[in-house]
Amino acid sequence: MQLALRAQEPINYFLLLRALFRSIGGGSYDLLYQTFLPLLPTLLHQLNRLQSSTHRMQMRELFIELCLTVPVRLSSLLPYLPLLMDPLVCALNGSSSLIQQGLRTLELCVDNLQPDYLYEHMAPVRAELIRGLWQCMSSQEKNAPQIAFRILGKFGASNRKMLMDPQNLVFKDEHSFESPTFQLVFERASTSHVEFSETLSKDIQNGNGPPFFCELNISEVVKESVRHLRSPFVVDASFVMATAQTIPGGIRISSLAMRRHAFRIIKGVILSTLVPTKRGILKNSFFKKHLTVKLLELRAKNESSFQLDYHCNNRYSRSLYLDALLGLFYATAAVLQEATSNVMDFFCMVVRHLTIQIIFEQCREKSDEIVDCDSNFVDYTVLIDSVLLALTDPCKEVCQTSLMALKLICETAVTLLGSINKASNSIFFQQILERATNLCYNEPWCIRLGGCLGIKFVLLNFPSVFVISNIDAILCALFEVIVGLMEDVSNSAVDVAITTLDLLLKVCFEQPSVHEKKKEAIQCVVGRIIENLLSPSQVLSKQCQKMLTMLADCTGLTQCELLSLQNKLLREFLESGMTDYKKMSLDQQITFEDAFVFIFSVRPVPLEFILDRFPENDYISQLLSICNATGKEIRNKPNYKPSTRFLAVMHRSQFNSRVIALRQSTIRALIACCVASCGDLKQAMDHDPLFPHHKQIFEAALNLDRLHSQLLKMNLGSMITVLPESDNRLEKHVVQCLLYFLRLFPDVFSETFCNDMLDAFRKFPDPGQNNIVADDVKVGKTLLEILAEFPLADASFVQLIIPHVRKWEAAVSFESSTSWRYPLMKYLTRFPLETLRFFVTSNNICEQGNRELFKFVVKHEEAIAIQEELMTDNNFLLRLLQGEAMDEAGTWIKCDLSIYDMELLAMKLIVSIGKRHSNWAGNGAGELVKIIQSLWNDKDFRARYTCKVKDIHRFHLYFCLNRSSYVESIEGNLRCTEIPLSRNKNPII
Repeated sequence: MQLALRAQEPINYFLLLRALFRSIGGGSYDLLYQTFLPLLPTLLHQLNRLQSSTHRMQMRELFIELCLTVPVRLSSLLPYLPLLMDPLVCALNGSSSLIQQGLRTLELCVDNLQPDYLYEHMAPVRAELIRGLWQCMSSQEKNAPQIAFRILGKFGASNRKMLMDPQNLVFKDEHSFESPTFQLVFERASTSHVEFSETLSKDIQNGNGPPFFCELNISEVVKESVRHLRSPFVVDASFVMATAQTIPGGIRISSLAMRRHAFRIIKGVILSTLVPTKRGILKNSFFKKHLTVKLLELRAKNESSFQLDYHCNNRYSRSLYLDALLGLFYATAAVLQEATSNVMDFFCMVVRHLTIQIIFEQCREKSDEIVDCDSNFVDYTVLIDSVLLALTDPCKEVCQTSLMALKLICETAVTLLGSINKASNSIFFQQILERATNLCYNEPWCIRLGGCLGIKFVLLNFPSVFVISNIDAILCALFEVIVGLMEDVSNSAVDVAITTLDLLLKVCFEQPSVHEKKKEAIQCVVGRIIENLLSPSQVLSKQCQKMLTMLADCTGLTQCELLSLQNKLLREFLESGMTDYKKMSLDQQITFEDAFVFIFSVRPVPLEFILDRFPENDYISQLLSICNATGKEIRNKPNYKPSTRFLAVMHRSQFNSRVIALRQSTIRALIACCVASCGDLKQAMDHDPLFPHHKQIFEAALNLDRLHSQLLKMNLGSMITVLPESDNRLEKHVVQCLLYFLRLFPDVFSETFCNDMLDAFRKFPDPGQNNIVADDVKVGKTLLEILAEFPLADASFVQLIIPHVRKWEAAVSFESSTSWRYPLMKYLTRFPLETLRFFVTSNNICEQGNRELFKFVVKHEEAIAIQEELMTDNNFLLRLLQGEAMDEAGTWIKCDLSIYDMELLAMKLIVSIGKRHSNWAGNGAGELVKIIQSLWNDKDFRARYTCKVKDIHRFHLYFCLNRSSYVESIEGNLRCTEIPLSRNKNPII
């Protein structure tokens, strides 16, 4: 669910969750039942909040289904029964599958709960619930009416109590609105129904009676037309694709013919509104000349005289025209791919016409004729309303149409006014930006996303001066989107807001020009960044840090110079944070510490930090108390208890991971305090907290870029003496600390440390003992890593550590994450000749474990040095093929190991080298090829093998691919078919 909050297509995560719920509810994964219990209240609260938010129908029904199918037993749901009531009501009014689910859940509650207990929790939604059951009675779904009737019967007299509740009446307040109407004429048919007592006139008898008339309110007709035009966009295409379903039941998409009729009605309404009051004016020959003169005056007009003071007071007529324009947007969205569509042409014409009307309207002189404000003239700013409404539609095609309309408006305004700078100074575009930023403060994600897209359009198409003058409003709006959707499904709105913030900085500050407004804008941005460093949204706090870095790159100023522009605000932020630190929640403390480290990682340090002054000394003592406290002590702190927020509620294991994150950020903050104070750390704190018992906290403490060497060297001498002074088992965190010290300060470790390492390996616990613990495996791996990275370690360890590793592998089953082989290989690669001599020694090669290690080391892609040594000196491989091994004096002698095992080992090594070095078989392995060919033609060799001849065949292929003239080798390879397949358990082909 956390991943779904920011995903571009979140529906896939919820479909996965639904599949998991269904599997667990069906009896699979019984162990996960207990896992869901701690999450149940938060999960139900979050799903309830999501289903009550503004989402498309399929997504909302999916949230309702998840509420009703949470995989816990009914007894576990009892404390949270009120949270199921609202989803039950919605389910009874949903699609067919949702109705069935709602009826099953409701009947389960009715059958298994005490009536008094159930009715008490039903009380807030009793009327809606009973109405939903009555509605199911008339449903066409299979079995739904029978189940609903059965449940109503189980309620008894309670199913009629809702009749005493006040009813919600739907009424219209348009009685005073004299809307135009469509008059429909129906000719009276000769077969019309006539009462038996009615006296018929002669005309009626002849079929010439008066027609019937019916009047339809245009506003209702337009709304119905808009519904038909919008019907293709009701279905969420991503839901249909993800579920491989057809259009969900209950959703009806109007036919193409119906939508064409609807468009004709919309088109007629819009054109009727555009017709001038004086219809003859269009035929006046002087009209064009007058219009041209006004256009020239418009271009010469001063921007300061622009005004837009007329607003239509008749909200019903304005609403009618707004609906018609919105219908045009839906009709255009359906034909976006058709560049020559008549709908598209009409759309462009209407947008341009209304833009021209707005431009002329806002440029009237005050002395011009005043429009009657009580009239029903349409104020053409209704275009802005329709554009923004379409921009906030959840469907991306409609949203794209809105952006296209904005582009047309911008182009038309530039053509009329002569330049984008003059156009941007008009009230019209100021109003567009203001309305777009206001969208970001609405709750639904689609409206916030529309606001972000509108702001992004302004940034891409308007001059930087216009953007800079409105930068504060834009920043606040985009920050609100990130914070407001912190715990809601954003459908990529958060990502769009972040991208727009990055674009804002580039548009405003990448240009080298310097003016007073730009300086004020920089100061404004820095102030907003400081204010939001402690935002409850971790995404926003990280984005603010990123923005300060970007701002420094764009303006050429250092981060310290930028922060100094708001020195007072920065000091207040730090002082209030350090003072209130002990009262903050766990997440707030992590956020503040990250902001603290970020500020004091700037060079030079923007503020003075004095260790023995309040609140600095109090803050450091709080940090030290966190480092010294145990996990239990931290868990029991009242301000660390998880809140009821969705992102804050976590399991014990998750809480422990947050404690580790807190310790990490605390270590960084302590080091930042030391660096900022430029003093000796020993005077300020005890150094023990810098060496806690966790790998991630080590990395946080020791991998900082600006870590003073004195901070670690102050305890380095005592740490190096840990190995020789330790008579008992080595501790994991001590060995891990040694490894990090070695990486940071390799020069400090002397040759005597080699002897300490030898002693450590000799004293290492025997795997045959009964007191072996899991940490011994991790300590052994870390010691091997130290050996591999210690530059002064010589070849004397080869004779010691290979048997050591072999012995542990024989006794302990290693996981891939704890295997000792990789650090062993890294060390052995430094001494390839000594390694090979060890492995081919007679006593060592007879051990199966040594042979497995030998094959692993040679096969590894990083063991280049050992592979090159074997390619340079083929004698090692040739002797192994002949069944020989090396004695203690370095002389090759006949080995006690069977020739079968020796040949297999040699062939495995040859094939491993051939895979990594494809040219070796044809260039530097001539003698090996001859020996292998002779072995292949040897009857005794063939008799020894029935299933593992594929290694020798592979080497032959490597050789033949590089030497196409060796026809004999290819012919010899083909002889493999002579081996009876009945004996060949592992055939070559």
